[in-house]
Amino acid sequence: MIGQSRKLSGVTLARVHLLATRIIGRLLRGVGIKEISPEQARILNILWRVNATGVPPISIGILARETQLSKSTLTIMLNRLEKNGYITRCPSEADRRVVFVKRTGKDKHLEKVYANIADMMSEIFYKGFSRQEVEQFENSMERILDNLIENCQGKHS
Repeated sequence: MIGQSRKLSGVTLARVHLLATRIIGRLLRGVGIKEISPEQARILNILWRVNATGVPPISIGILARETQLSKSTLTIMLNRLEKNGYITRCPSEADRRVVFVKRTGKDKHLEKVYANIADMMSEIFYKGFSRQEVEQFENSMERILDNLIENCQGKHS
């Protein structure tokens, strides 16, 4: 039974991701945002968090690690964000192989919209959960994420 439960948990996580992405897309379109995909919003969300801490622009390598996207997939999304005027890329003065990503300011209105959508998603996710259940679930998900990241890093080393 435990083996079957483990197999189903991966399928369940994949389904949760797929459905959550669809709902986020629907909510973005519902507020009139059609040029930003949920995946691009995830990239912007990281840039917003970095900007809030006062950290200078973030490198593409760190952004790839934070988003868990391959550099090729990330590059495609960054191209779209740059084309639409939301980000710029600039090479590092210290190391020309390093490219930094920074916001242009055009995304300012999206930051508040996305924060509202994140709140709506939390309401959807945790409908019927107690505060203790939410905390326990989130702690468990963080542990699972840490395990997955550790596994990915071990395979790429």
